[in-house]
Amino acid sequence: MSLVVRSLEARSGYLESVSENSARVARVSLVYQSTGHGEVKVEKAVKFPIHFIQEPSLTAGRVLAGGDLVPGKFPNADAGVWRWERDDRGFYVGAYLYFVVDSNGQAYRMNHHVTFEGDSLKMFNQQLMQTADETSTPSSSQTTTSVVVTAAAGAVVQPPVGPQ
Repeated sequence: MSLVVRSLEARSGYLESVSENSARVARVSLVYQSTGHGEVKVEKAVKFPIHFIQEPSLTAGRVLAGGDLVPGKFPNADAGVWRWERDDRGFYVGAYLYFVVDSNGQAYRMNHHVTFEGDSLKMFNQQLMQTADETSTPSSSQTTTSVVVTAAAGAVVQPPVGPQ
């Protein structure tokens, strides 16, 4: 085999490796269900199945999970991050969430759709990242977290029943 052919094969393998390990935009979606109204600070971090390189953006939306709207008591709800979880390399690997539901005392059941989006690594090359977490290996971008929290104000936030 000529030196040129070996060099081209090595270059091809290198390009494939870089392609698999390059940063790309990724999305992690979670769904929580709330009942009632009030504030909830989730004390357990949501673990991402990928590693975000920079702080990901957060988008949250709500959907009524049964029942009807009561005039004058439409729900206003939000979700946010009160602390990020980062690994020793500085990658964003999880988030601590909070939820606020204000409905003028009306108890609604809602599904909160929370999406994190940003630049991430698809996978780690073991030669480049010898300390990569085996438990944080990238997988599906759809995640449901098993967290049940009851707030003093009467709000309960938990994931809906569905596939894990």
